[in-house]
Amino acid sequence: MPQKDSHVNQAIRNLKFIDAGAQCYDIVGEYCEWYMTVKFYTALHLIDAVLAINQFHPSDHKARNTGIFKLKTMFSLNCAKRYHELYNFSKKARYLQGNAINSLKQDLNDFEIAFEEIKNEIEEKHGIKI
Repeated sequence: MPQKDSHVNQAIRNLKFIDAGAQCYDIVGEYCEWYMTVKFYTALHLIDAVLAINQFHPSDHKARNTGIFKLKTMFSLNCAKRYHELYNFSKKARYLQGNAINSLKQDLNDFEIAFEEIKNEIEEKHGIKI
């Protein structure tokens, strides 16, 4: 099972990928479905880093989604809800096609707010910085 540092390193790697893509493309605008997917997985690895500290290693999204709400000492209710929002945005991003992808651009502000709230809570409560 991956440990905390492995998850933190993957979160950092995901952000580096986004930064590299942004140097070449309008990754947030033109490729927002990939931007949202990679950034969601960045949040997932932050969540998993905290879970790993507590020896909880979810095997899939369902286990993680359930665990984050049940493990109230590790995450606030707001963090759990925000993670669930990111999960839903990411699912939408991964399965939309064609012109439907344009609807994602309307979600970007809410998506970014949710990501930042998760990142900030994990940094403040667990000392994990990316």
